[in-house]
Amino acid sequence: DLLKTSLSRFGLKGALEDLRATVDTPGKLAVELNLFGMDERLEQRVEVATYRIVQERIGNALKHAKASSLAIQLTRSLAMINIMVEDNGTGFDPALVKEGMGMGNLRQRAAELGGVVRFDSRPGRGTTVNIDIPLRS
Repeated sequence: DLLKTSLSRFGLKGALEDLRATVDTPGKLAVELNLFGMDERLEQRVEVATYRIVQERIGNALKHAKASSLAIQLTRSLAMINIMVEDNGTGFDPALVKEGMGMGNLRQRAAELGGVVRFDSRPGRGTTVNIDIPLRS
């Protein structure tokens, strides 16, 4: 309910800015947020899912990556929204790691909107997650 209230009052842009401010911890985790084309509101279910995806990815980075920096970028075009979240944490070898709940949740949330998730990670080099979600016209 709090999520829906925050999103309904401030939109995705405002809710993500609040989330960034909450998670950013000087000396522990620096969080950068870049939003492109996000001035207009999205369909509510897309806003909720997008927020939850970013929230899940932040949680994964905090729990598993031991990251000191996190970059979140959302880019909206006419046809889609791209969500990219990159950390400088420990990384992992995707071929050796079983997909856990966090990765599965990201895939499921994106799939519910017809989206695609791509993971790019290597041990010692952090992780980048790219998600493309199509927008209905």
